[in-house]
Amino acid sequence: MSTKELALRIVKDQFGVLAEAICQLVARKGHPSYPEIMRDMKAEFGSKVNDSKIMECMLSLSLHSILVPVIPSPDCKKIISTRYTFDTKAALLRLRLGSFIQYIQEEYGREHACIATELSIRGACSIADILDSVMENYPDEFTKLALSRAADALISHNLICQKTDIATYAREQSAQMNEDDSARRATTSRGRGRGRGRGRGRGGMSRSVTNEGEAEWKDGSVKRKGLSIGDQILEMQAKKLKADETMKLQKEASKGAVEDERQRMLFRLNLEQYTCVLRQQTIMLYVEERLSKASVDILQAVFGVVGVARTPHATMSSVFTGQQVYSHISDHESMPWNLFLKHLDALASERVNCLQVVTPYENEFDVTGGMYKVNYAGVIETLVEETVAAFIDKRYNYICSSIFRALRKHKKLEEQQVAMICMLPEKVCRTSIFALVNDRFIRTQEVPRKPDRGTQTTFYLFTHDLRYSVDALIDFIYVIILNLRSRQKVVVMKHASLFEAQRRGNLSEQQKEQMNRMENGLRCMDMSILKLDHTLALIRDIYWTLSLSGEYKHLDELMKLMVLKLKDIHQQIVKEGNEWFDKRSETLDSLNPFFTDIETLHDNSEALLKMMNKIDTYTKSLETKVKVLF
Repeated sequence: MSTKELALRIVKDQFGVLAEAICQLVARKGHPSYPEIMRDMKAEFGSKVNDSKIMECMLSLSLHSILVPVIPSPDCKKIISTRYTFDTKAALLRLRLGSFIQYIQEEYGREHACIATELSIRGACSIADILDSVMENYPDEFTKLALSRAADALISHNLICQKTDIATYAREQSAQMNEDDSARRATTSRGRGRGRGRGRGRGGMSRSVTNEGEAEWKDGSVKRKGLSIGDQILEMQAKKLKADETMKLQKEASKGAVEDERQRMLFRLNLEQYTCVLRQQTIMLYVEERLSKASVDILQAVFGVVGVARTPHATMSSVFTGQQVYSHISDHESMPWNLFLKHLDALASERVNCLQVVTPYENEFDVTGGMYKVNYAGVIETLVEETVAAFIDKRYNYICSSIFRALRKHKKLEEQQVAMICMLPEKVCRTSIFALVNDRFIRTQEVPRKPDRGTQTTFYLFTHDLRYSVDALIDFIYVIILNLRSRQKVVVMKHASLFEAQRRGNLSEQQKEQMNRMENGLRCMDMSILKLDHTLALIRDIYWTLSLSGEYKHLDELMKLMVLKLKDIHQQIVKEGNEWFDKRSETLDSLNPFFTDIETLHDNSEALLKMMNKIDTYTKSLETKVKVLF
């Protein structure tokens, strides 16, 4: 089952059949507009749906960021036709909402978890609407002040972030265009006649004011007297009070403007920040298993210095010194300086690979203690290798896991070599290798000894590719989580009468025992889903993005060069006269969505290869157009 099929199945389970059909249409057509989606849904469902149902479903999917609006052009003055794209990652992240809300409740409190639950239901909403909804659902449990403080705490910890929607984008574009128009008006005021005319006006006005002042000074009827020191002090105090009052009014007005702007903002759950929190927790568990509890305390102090990363794509943290970490440790008696430096050396060793040394300390009397960085990429890669090997051990047997570890160490081996290294019979080794190849945990490589590639003269090498194994493991985990969620749904629907009797309060003893057994089963499934979700966050959202950011880093530079080449061709076409106006306008219209796609997909590392092929094809077509023009 592919990632897109899994995402569509999640959409069907959580939003319905209509939402699945809309997402399937968007994924198939690429970037359809709202009228196209409306027409196709009416043709598919007929009288079962109407305009309001389709609009409500699309709004819900857009609020949950599953349907992402794509602006036709960043230079457009009016958003006329918005097109949509299907975000599979947002649909897959819906499986992580339960563990995210549970983490918020354990770390922060129940009021914070209620706000997160309301956001998970609505997708995106303003803070005022969230507070009103929670107050309506829990009238006697929370106060509005406590809920407001809880919302501020979640925003400050970046667990809730602002959702950039169509209206926000339109406001930003309108503000930018207004700034451009004002700058253009200011620059167009330069001119000979206008400058002299305005100069004469300003000069005449200043001379009239001067003449009035001179007439007032020469008029003897006007009484003039000097102010005493007391009057001057009173006048200064009055001016100060007036200035303070004006400043107070300005602060209140600015505060009110900020509150009004915040009420209009839409907020959503920031699951990427939760992924970064999971990464820190996973690293600390790994260090506790490999080293000791004291090393975990030091690593926790390190995370207290560097803070939680803002994105799971970060490969390294900021630089910190040993003295900064040592100052965050409370018990210096049980952790002297010499022992602290030894723990830092253990964390920076190749066995753990948790810290990277920037500047080593000279000796034990060095006050700085050296300079370090948290090596997220190194420790996560080691963790993923151990996770894949443990999964193979549990799914198959120790023989398959030993074969996987042998290939991880030696990279490429023949079947006989694998049997010799793992000390296995050839028949058992062949069966285990074929099982791993069939489930996409290892690969095969043909090595022909002759150009004809005959079967008698060709031998096969078995290779280990960690990313290839991670892909297979991700598919297994998604299927397991989705099956567990479906099982929970079936159990709840099957025992709906028990929930109704519990709500009324007339459960019998037999029904209470049955209810306890059902709740225990659901709780066990929740714990299994939580553990699988932690593993999924480790290998998909952390390791996969880290490996892609390292491998496709050169593709960013190639894409920038391609964009510069396209802009040069575009400038050459623009330099042509009115003779080629029709062809030039056609080329400009075709360039606008292309540059928008580049800006939209720049952060998506998985789509960079497809984008490079698209850039290459489009460059060749543009070069052909330029040859025709010139």
